[in-house]
Amino acid sequence: MTRRDTAQFPQSLQGIGIFSALSADAMAKLQKRSVWRHYEPDELIVDHLDSSNDVYFITAGEARATIYSMS
Repeated sequence: MTRRDTAQFPQSLQGIGIFSALSADAMAKLQKRSVWRHYEPDELIVDHLDSSNDVYFITAGEARATIYSMS
């Protein structure tokens, strides 16, 4: 699957409730470290046991979490 150009989607932390209490300086630092991505429907974002310490925030749309087990 190909990712669409993310320019058509909001790419700012402003207006996201969880960040509303941050100072302008803290918001700017966090925004600078943010990477914005758009995922297509059914595209895998994070796989079980991935060795990543990234944090993801869904700013538009929805995601489904699935964990498969032997049982």
